[in-house]
Amino acid sequence: MKAFRSQRTIFLALAALGATLSAFGNITYTCNANINGDSTVNACGTLQTTIAGLYSSTFSNANASIFIQFAANGSGSGLGGSNQFVGSVPYATYKTQLTSHEGPGDANDVTAVGSLPATDPIPGAGGNIVLTTALANALGIGFTNGITNAGASCNTPGVGNCYDGVITLNDPVDLNAQLTQGYTYRGLGGSTTGTVNNYDFFSVAEHETDEILGTISSLGTSAGAPVDRLGAGNATPVDLFRYSAANTRSFLATANGTLAYFSIDSGNTNIAPYNNSPNNNDYGDWSTNCSRVQDMQGCLNSTLDITNDTNLAEIRVLDAIGYNLPEPATMGLLGASLAALAFAQFHRRRSQKFTT
Repeated sequence: MKAFRSQRTIFLALAALGATLSAFGNITYTCNANINGDSTVNACGTLQTTIAGLYSSTFSNANASIFIQFAANGSGSGLGGSNQFVGSVPYATYKTQLTSHEGPGDANDVTAVGSLPATDPIPGAGGNIVLTTALANALGIGFTNGITNAGASCNTPGVGNCYDGVITLNDPVDLNAQLTQGYTYRGLGGSTTGTVNNYDFFSVAEHETDEILGTISSLGTSAGAPVDRLGAGNATPVDLFRYSAANTRSFLATANGTLAYFSIDSGNTNIAPYNNSPNNNDYGDWSTNCSRVQDMQGCLNSTLDITNDTNLAEIRVLDAIGYNLPEPATMGLLGASLAALAFAQFHRRRSQKFTT
C-alpha cells in the first residue's frame, strides 16, 4: 500500500453580511485544455452538463464557479485536491443565517438547525465558524473573495479568471506511473491508461466539488498529531455535526482514531462515519470505502455520485450546513428518499490523500 498527498491552500478572512441568495442552483465548470487529453472523451462537456446538473437540480442555492485542471506533468500526487478561499464569521451569525435559510418543509434542515445550541459548542477560544465562499454566499453572507487558476487571491468569483475554487487532479500519465492506474470516463469510452483498474474521473471531480461547497473540516494533521488548522476553536460547519456519541461532539481532543460520525439529531443517528485519525487523510472525508463520493480513499472500478451514495450522506450533509433541497412538491423520488431517511435509525478530500 502506498499513499500520496497534495496540500490544500486556504485563505482566511473576516466577512460581513450582504450577498443575495440565488433562486436556482448554478454550478459551472471551466476546464483547462488538458482536461480533454483523451481525444475520445469530452470530459469537460460532461462536467458542464451532467455533473453540474446533478448539483443544480439537487440544491436550489448551490452556486459555484469552479476551475478544473490536471496538474503539470510531474507535479501532481494522489488523485487530486481543491483550493478555495475560506472566511470566518461569529457562530451566532452562522446559526442565524442557517436558520433563516431553512428549506420549506425540509425535515433534514429543521432537525439539523434544532441540534445547534445558542452558543458555540466547539471548545476553544476561537468562537468563529469558517465557511467557503460558495457556502457563505448560499447563506446570504457576503464573501467577495475567490481564487485564480494559478492559486492567487481575487475579488470577483465567477467573473473572468476568478473562481470559488480550483480543482487540480493528478495528470493521467503521472497517476499511472505512481499507482499503475488511471481514469475512466463512464459511458463515454476511453481510458488514460491500458490498465484494467482505474478511478472514475467524475467521482473524483465530485469529491473535490463537495469540498469547495463546504464539506471541509477544520481538523488536520501536523507532525503526526491532530491540529485545528484554522485556529483554536474555529470550526467549519460540518464540525458542528461531528459526534462521538449521543449529545457528545467530537473535535480536536478526540481526533485520535476513536469513532466520529455525521449526525443531524445531536448524535442519536449515525448517518456516516468520519475519518478520525491523524493519518494525513482529510478529517472531513468519510472513513468508509467505496460507499460514498466523499470517502477518504479513491475506489477502483466504481462509479459514485452524490445522488447514489449510501444513505445519501453527501446530500444530507450539504443540506444540513446550508444548501436547500427543492420545494417538496418538486422533489420527486429524491424528496421521498430523504424524507424516509430523516426518520430512519441507523445503528451504528480536494481530497488530501487517496490510497490504493
